[in-house]
Amino acid sequence: MTNSATAKTPRRRGRPRQDEASGDDLREAIIKATAVIYAEKGFHGTSVALILKAANVSRPTFYKLFNDRRDVIEVLVQRANERLLARVVDAIGELNTPAMMMKAAIGAYFDWCSEIGPLVGPIYAEINDAASPASEHRGRIIGDLVSLITLQEQRLGLPSADPLFYDALLRAVEHLGSSAFWPERLNEEEIVRRRSVAIEMALTLIQGDRS
Repeated sequence: MTNSATAKTPRRRGRPRQDEASGDDLREAIIKATAVIYAEKGFHGTSVALILKAANVSRPTFYKLFNDRRDVIEVLVQRANERLLARVVDAIGELNTPAMMMKAAIGAYFDWCSEIGPLVGPIYAEINDAASPASEHRGRIIGDLVSLITLQEQRLGLPSADPLFYDALLRAVEHLGSSAFWPERLNEEEIVRRRSVAIEMALTLIQGDRS
């Protein structure tokens, strides 16, 4: 006779839940799953229910790690912007003219858009949506990039433009770059064209500002 106290409960068939299978990588699994949903549906279309289903985790497990859906999307957007800033810092390096720095920064921005793929969509579409983390982080990353360029000019002893000049220029470049990859990725010829237009525009404005 089987002792009911020691009998094993049959394991359910099917895919194991993430919270049962791997505790160490659980947070990253949720973030990764959220990225797919956010890229497709944006902030307002991303729900905790959809995240639970995509990540294959329970609701209690989710709320042990995050406060709400905004909490996860905040991480996504912040990480994306940190990658952008790192790319621009690396691209600018020791360049010693505003024109060269801006050309390198534009190249880094287009490379970043290509790297993050579908996430470009909601991040750009929600820049004026105060409810979305993308709006707050967009203002922050623009400010960081402007500061990076002006500090580099000061370090090299170059005359600095009004920070508002670079702010406006970066926002124009942002439009050209994001539209090359969203709502769908354009062909390579068109991406190169938009990148070239962004660089030409930047160089023309910078040279005019310095004349």
